[in-house]
Amino acid sequence: MPHSSVTPLLACIRSESGQLSRQLRVIAGYVQQHPHSIAREKIENLARSCNVQPSAVVRFAKHFGFHGYRDFKAVFRGDASAHPSL
Repeated sequence: MPHSSVTPLLACIRSESGQLSRQLRVIAGYVQQHPHSIAREKIENLARSCNVQPSAVVRFAKHFGFHGYRDFKAVFRGDASAHPSL
């Protein structure tokens, strides 16, 4: 079951980073460094920032239990509305 808030999701990403492929590790690093921007980030822009294909971003989201990037991004959007500082 995927996480429903940012803090435990980021902790999970951090704990699993060493087990991810190189591409997914790059995405993990970006997400951890820029959690405040994920809620507004289009998949194409995130992929470009990480120098990966959008399909790698979808694989990343699925690795953490989400159906796709939209569901992954929704966690950040939900936390951003509850915590405007994100």
